Amino acid sequence: MSSGGRIISSEVEWGLRLYDNEDALSDIQPLSKELQSFLPEGVVSHEQYLSNGGSLLIDFGYHPEYSAAEFDSVEEATAGEMAGEVVTNHSLSGFVAANPKLSSFRQNKRVRDHIGNTWGYHENYGAQAGKIRIAEDVLGTLALHFATRNIYAGAGFVDQYPDDEPVFRVAQKQLNLNVDFSAATTGEDHKAVVNLRNQAHADNKRFLRLHMTSGDAHMSPWAMRMTFGTTSLVIKMIERGYELDHLEPRFMYANLAKMVARDLTLAEKYTTVTGESILPVDAQEALVEIGELLDDDGLLNEEEQWVLKEWRYTVDTLRSNPRSLSDRCEWMLKQDFVEKHIGRLRQEAPQTKHALAAARHIDMLWDEFSEDGIGLKLRSSIWKPWMPRQETIDHLVTNPPASTRARVRGLIVKNHTESISKMSWDRVEFDSATIQLPNPYQSELGSLV
Repeated sequence: MSSGGRIISSEVEWGLRLYDNEDALSDIQPLSKELQSFLPEGVVSHEQYLSNGGSLLIDFGYHPEYSAAEFDSVEEATAGEMAGEVVTNHSLSGFVAANPKLSSFRQNKRVRDHIGNTWGYHENYGAQAGKIRIAEDVLGTLALHFATRNIYAGAGFVDQYPDDEPVFRVAQKQLNLNVDFSAATTGEDHKAVVNLRNQAHADNKRFLRLHMTSGDAHMSPWAMRMTFGTTSLVIKMIERGYELDHLEPRFMYANLAKMVARDLTLAEKYTTVTGESILPVDAQEALVEIGELLDDDGLLNEEEQWVLKEWRYTVDTLRSNPRSLSDRCEWMLKQDFVEKHIGRLRQEAPQTKHALAAARHIDMLWDEFSEDGIGLKLRSSIWKPWMPRQETIDHLVTNPPASTRARVRGLIVKNHTESISKMSWDRVEFDSATIQLPNPYQSELGSLV
């Protein structure tokens, strides 16, 4: 039975490099046909769709993409994304081990490479069709959130100046944004702060799906929780009729997002449409204050109250002592790691010309899924307080969530995969029957499964 929380899911496109036996980059194209052949034990597939309710495929640009099942809580959405990490890594490991032409691979959870190419980390949020519209005139407050939330939700990366000196950035994807709103999800000229794709994968008279494409992928469990939780709360604010149009930047949300991505000091201000000069944290605090009004009216559940409390603590600390958030804020901790590594290198060799390479080495190890991966090690140490229970992650590797239609879809794949002729997120077709799944909260379907 569903708890009735907002439907949340994520789609992770992975950075991947395959190496042949001479340790040179190898062709990735064979993956497109074989990835589902190496799933973890207990996971069954019908084409891209898995018995845990998720999906695994090779997407645009030959990036492996894991789309998580639909969840109705921030906690499970975080655990479900981590379960997808396990599924993808297991499948890639099996593919490489079974291919005699390949020696190894490197799998990175990021959305940008070091020459500026970007790919996707997508967030999906359910909403009631009668309470919100996917339209530019409605979603300005959501654009404000996405343009400014990276002061605490950026994943960070190492960029470079023309003289080959490393320079750290707060966020990855935002430097390539060039429009405020667009329905496109690919194409260099349509990288939007807020995506307007109106594809519900459900009964579109009752449900909407906000498909957001401008965020960073995270290793930090705190960043994942805050990304899902704060964005869900902003959508609730819009559903309740709140807006912050007076805080809209005078010159594009995309330009504001780029400013935030470059500003390590958190001190650069932007000019609003009303002529006021404010900080990005001012915009975030204005959102927190609306959340506190909703809480005062008894409109937040226990999980939303946790998010709001953490959000309030975050904006207050960003004003008073921002670096004390480096135990949870991913870009801050990554910056500390990179700068300490470069500092040691320059102390040993003051005239070194290898600072950029050294910085990028740490940057790539940060989100790499290997025994050397820094982010994975941090999950068992400094980030452990925000980690989902390992038992939950392990369960979601092989099982769908119990409270959404992913359960029905997953059980159909597990028990009837040979009989399925065609399927999608909201529909399963057999030769003699079709099962419609128009309600994302529909977790039961009688004796069929």
